[in-house]
Amino acid sequence: EFYNDFFAKKSSGYGSHLSSKIEVFESKSIQSDKNLKFQYRLGAKLLYDFRNGSKNTSEIFDLEKLSSFLALNDILQSHHSSDWHNLRLYFNPVTYLFEPIAFDGNNESLSEHFLSCNPPYYWTSSYENYFKDKDFYKLYLEKLFKYTNSDYLKKSLANFQNDLNYNLKILNLEWPEYTFSPSYINQNINFIRKILSPNKVLDANVIQNNKNILEISIANMQLLPTEKFFILAPDSTRLYPKNDILLDGKKHDE
Repeated sequence: EFYNDFFAKKSSGYGSHLSSKIEVFESKSIQSDKNLKFQYRLGAKLLYDFRNGSKNTSEIFDLEKLSSFLALNDILQSHHSSDWHNLRLYFNPVTYLFEPIAFDGNNESLSEHFLSCNPPYYWTSSYENYFKDKDFYKLYLEKLFKYTNSDYLKKSLANFQNDLNYNLKILNLEWPEYTFSPSYINQNINFIRKILSPNKVLDANVIQNNKNILEISIANMQLLPTEKFFILAPDSTRLYPKNDILLDGKKHDE
């Protein structure tokens, strides 16, 4: 975990995400075992490298598990669990990759819906480094498409119905008035679908058009990055940019 001195000493800047210590649970047991101590030091070094930008997401994390974790957080709007000082990680000694542990995933952010890839500015430090890795970003979007499929939630709830009923009974021992409804999840899914399938992606305007030069300004009008676009000529010829261009999406607060 990134050790949370933030709230106690935030006025000085000490303990913020960029300066927080990387700690391990059961530290006495870890420090007394030669192999575990080595794994801890290696894992801590990898996280430091990831945080300062010298290593990317693919080099540090299990992409399959991390993309599922963040996409499901979006579906549930349970971003609290991926805030940097709440994040819990398991360092796999076989793969030498980190795997996220779902922890404290309440949906306190329902008053302001957002995606992990495009958070409000005050969540940026918890998310931005993940999405600098293009391969991870693509996998994450694939998971969003998968989890927002119309049948996915129905099948998932049906598969886990017995577990839901069991845990609901436990909750009702202390909060008898509590009931579970998937309606808020459906609301989140509808919110995400609109982002994944925007009405308008690009805005293009001709700046210069003569015999030798066609200059066009292009702006991305939605929240997700876009690439591999082209101009469709009157004769149906497709004109592609000479070099690959990736246009970042609009920021959450824009």
